Amino acid sequence: MGQSVVSQEMTVYNENNSPLSNNSIRALLTDQTNNLWIATDLGLCKLNGTNWEVFNSSNSGLTDNYIQSLAIDQSNALWVGTVNGGLFHFDGLNWTNYNSLNSPLTTDFVRSIAVDLNGDVWIGTVEGLLKFDGINWTVWTIANSGIFSQNISTIAVGANNEKYCGTINGGVIYVSPAEQIQNYTIQNSGIPDNSTVVIQVDGNGQPWFATPAAGLFTDIGSLSWQSTNTQNSPLPTNSLTAFHIDKTQNFLLGSDQFGIIIRSSNNAYRSYSMSNSSLPENHVISATSDSLGNIWIGLSSGGLVRLKEQYLSVDKNIFTDFNVYPNPVLSGQHLFLSKSIDECEIEIISADGKMVFNEKSKDSKAYILLPALQTGTYFLKIISNRSVFIETIVIRS
Repeated sequence: MGQSVVSQEMTVYNENNSPLSNNSIRALLTDQTNNLWIATDLGLCKLNGTNWEVFNSSNSGLTDNYIQSLAIDQSNALWVGTVNGGLFHFDGLNWTNYNSLNSPLTTDFVRSIAVDLNGDVWIGTVEGLLKFDGINWTVWTIANSGIFSQNISTIAVGANNEKYCGTINGGVIYVSPAEQIQNYTIQNSGIPDNSTVVIQVDGNGQPWFATPAAGLFTDIGSLSWQSTNTQNSPLPTNSLTAFHIDKTQNFLLGSDQFGIIIRSSNNAYRSYSMSNSSLPENHVISATSDSLGNIWIGLSSGGLVRLKEQYLSVDKNIFTDFNVYPNPVLSGQHLFLSKSIDECEIEIISADGKMVFNEKSKDSKAYILLPALQTGTYFLKIISNRSVFIETIVIRS
């Protein structure tokens, strides 16, 4: 039987050490050729490996530098939503701008964008939901459709080309493949929060909704909603600020006080914050991943972070009939070994992969005097000249 230890490496990009144009990262995405697109409060950036490009109102077709949202279409062209300039299309060479003066856009503040399975572009603004098929526009507002909020915060496309639209204070808008509208709220369906930060659809086609006050919830059918929150899971906060599901179905959850929270596909949780990593700020407002397995984290004012995780598998049962006790154990107390071990090396590794204790002994060991460690889950690793033992231990204060 084996166990895995996660080690991590973080690289921070900011205005001082890179061409990043601003340290507020509103949106992140990777395109079909693994370029990373970065929406900031002072222009749009593209990172390909170590090569940077910056697009702004002085060197491109952008007329507004406050970039709010991003999407990639089927031809790998970029759609850009701004705060004051409307919607932009960039095919790699040419920029096209759609705004409230030259199109049916109801406002120039574009909060969210998604491209559906037909190639139609769905646009969430602070004044309604729109669809653009390249020629024709369709507009849904409170006045013409009965939706409860026109402030569309996020849009996701389902496996059957249905759309899930999150709002601020207006619940969830469901758009069927035939474009019939249903609006779900706390009052009429029992969803846990009427505001949604980000919606993601997992590999099984199931929609997940990240909220600012009620954690995560998902649709399990027949107006039944299943919540994941601080009461029923290891989630450290119900206030979520970013959300992305990567290709291995890991949930990357941003928060304003606890950094980035990762829920693995096996429902194991780990998090990285200023207290246990080199993350320069705890307020995460965007997240994505790339085809190389990197996690990209956008911060409110601390720039861009690349997180690389590595899983190290270690065989547990090389030691025969061996264990440690008590477990859980109090911080700073003795952890006893069921058998004495001669010359060995002892490591304690935190849940985020940092070594917090290392001791080499040439004498026979029957116990370990633990250092003062924070309450949490750790990996104990004992290496002798013949074998290796690893065990999960829980330390309490």
